[in-house]
Formats: sequence, structure tokens, C-alpha cells
Amino acid sequence: VFAIAPLVRAYEADQLADCILSARENPSLAGVSESSIQNYCECALELIVDQKQDVTESGRKCAVKSFTED
Repeated sequence: VFAIAPLVRAYEADQLADCILSARENPSLAGVSESSIQNYCECALELIVDQKQDVTESGRKCAVKSFTED
């Protein structure tokens, strides 16, 4: 029997919601698409919470990935 399991993440849904809300309130992100903000938050939380990487470096990596791609 083959079953598909949902992707499990260490970070909580409320952490993602808080990140998205904070990003929306950041004046430097005015005009950035909702999908880019969500991608950034998912990336950052995965690195910081799931993979226990450095907060500052994770934020930089995810910003470049999420806000510079077309």
C-alpha cells in the first residue's frame, strides 16, 4: 500500500502567519507580492526552525531567493 504523507515542518502555522504579517508591515517591502512574502517566510522558517541555521544568514539567503527572482 502506497500512501502520501503530508510534508511535516518543525515550525508552526502561527509562526508563518506572524512572519507574513510582520513582512507586510515592513515599509521596505511595500509593493512586494504576497507570494514573494510567503515564499520568504517559508524559506526563512525552514532554515531557522527546521534546520537550526543562523537567523541573520538565513534571512539574507531567503531574501535574495524570494525578492530577486522574477
